Order: sequence, then structure tokens, then C-alpha cells
Amino acid sequence: MKKIDASKRKRLYGLTLAVLGGFCMSLGSVSYKLTKDTVAVQAFFLQLVIMYFMSLPMLTVTWVRNEMPTSSMSTFCYMLLYGAGCTGSSLFFYLALDHLTAGDAVAISNCYFAPTLLFAWLFLKEKVHPLQLIFVAASIVGVFLVARPEFLFGYSDENTTERSANMNKVVGIIFCVLSNVFTAGRLIIGRKLMGRASLLQLVTALSVIGMLSFVLYAQIRNEGWYIPCKSDWLYLIINALCICCTLSMTTLALQFERAGPVSMAYSLLIVFTFILESILLKSAPKITSIVGALLVFLSCVGTVLVQMKYT
Repeated sequence: MKKIDASKRKRLYGLTLAVLGGFCMSLGSVSYKLTKDTVAVQAFFLQLVIMYFMSLPMLTVTWVRNEMPTSSMSTFCYMLLYGAGCTGSSLFFYLALDHLTAGDAVAISNCYFAPTLLFAWLFLKEKVHPLQLIFVAASIVGVFLVARPEFLFGYSDENTTERSANMNKVVGIIFCVLSNVFTAGRLIIGRKLMGRASLLQLVTALSVIGMLSFVLYAQIRNEGWYIPCKSDWLYLIINALCICCTLSMTTLALQFERAGPVSMAYSLLIVFTFILESILLKSAPKITSIVGALLVFLSCVGTVLVQMKYT
């Protein structure tokens, strides 16, 4: 009886950490939206710097104790690809936040399970249940409700700013889709690396590749080289710390609970983001955005439940 209670307690810890990780992610997203003089690549770079200097001491201790997994050349290449996937996923999400509300960006970016199913079928030869395809279709409907495309909802010809805002939203949605694709690739590569690389190695690979990507991106786009104003720094630090906490909490949660329930609990970040955005940014979301986000959330939960039961 005590062993059962201990097992339930561990699972509760895992789910609680997943929910807290989702809350931190939503708080970090809304914190970035509170900045006034910051571009996406700056927030992305600060996040990587903090992650690097947090992981470096622990990585050094692990190396000194000779507890580091031995890495072959193929593992090293996969680690580089993993870092590139994380970099693309995070950078495109920040870029999406520049064009969408935090709630819309988080909702659409939570559709990463759709390309993940496709990549798992193509590269890992995993079977896809028909119910999962139905949930993918439901999530696409949810994205359309969040996006409110002109050919479905129309726009006012007299209001030129409405068309401009709609085009801005389209750009944000494209960035969200790219973020989903990179997230799916990261998850597939991460499964390839199970048991072959430690979390600290992966975080360090992400940080180094991300910081190098910042230099290339900022040089090509010629943006992000200036120092943001002082009023933005508090929000940027909160954003970076929240993302680091999210990574730590979700990783720790997986030590207490299976990936499926953790994913479902983490998906509550969609709800948290809409609530925080309404409170901190004082912006009421459209009813179509709420319905669309709910469809995405339920599709994510449904996909995970099918994955746990039938595969």
C-alpha cells in the first residue's frame, strides 16, 4: 500500500512540475510581449546566454566525475542537429510573438504534434492511428479559427489597418508553422539520442549553436545589435528565466511521470497564456481565438491519449 502511495505521489509530482512548466512558458511569452524596444533575436540570445552559463558548471562537474556518456561521431552529429532544431523552434516562436498575440502564438505553436506524427511515420516507421489524423484535422480547424483568414471571415474595405493587421498575422502564423516543424524535428532527433547523450550536453549544444545563429541572423537582417532600453531588461530577464525553468521542470517531470500525461499537463500553457495576457496586457481575446485554442488543446490531449492506448 505504501509503495502504491509513493508511486502516486511521484506521478503527482511529475504532473505538478509539468503544469508549473507550462505556466512558466506562458509567463515568459507574455513577459516578452511587455517589452517595447526589443526584437525577437535579442530575447532569444539572452535566453541562450543564461542557459549556457547555468549548464556549464554542472557539465564541468559531470565531466570531472567521469559521468559523461561516451559520444561517437554519429551522436555528435545528432547533437548538432538537435541544437539546430531547438534553435529554429525557439527563434521562430519569438518571431511569431512579434506578429501575433501571445495566446494565438502559443496556441498555434502547440500544434507541433501534427508534424511530429508525420516525421515519426516517415523516419521512425511508427504507426499512426486514424483517430490521431482526426485530431490533426481538428487542430488545423483550430488554427484557422485563431488566424481568421480573409477568405473565410472577410475584412472591412474601409479600414485599411485591418488588412495590414491580417497580413501581419499571416506572417506570424508562418513563423509558428516553421517553429512547429523544427520542434517536431527536435523531438524525433531527441528520441534518436535517448541514452546516448545527457541533458546537459544537449542544452550546451543548443546554447552554443543558438548563439552562433544569433550572430548570423543579426548580421544578415542587420538587427539586434543595439542594447535594449532599461525598462525592457526586467521583462527580458523574466522571460529568459521562465524559459530555463520550463526546460528544467518538464525534464524533471519526465523522471516521475510518462511523456503522455506530462504533455497533456504542459498543454495547459494555452489556458494560462490567455489568462495572463488578459490580466497583464489588458487585451480580451476574440471568441474565435478562444474556440480555436480550445480545439488545439483538446486535439493535443486526444492525440496523446490515443498514443498511450493504441501504440
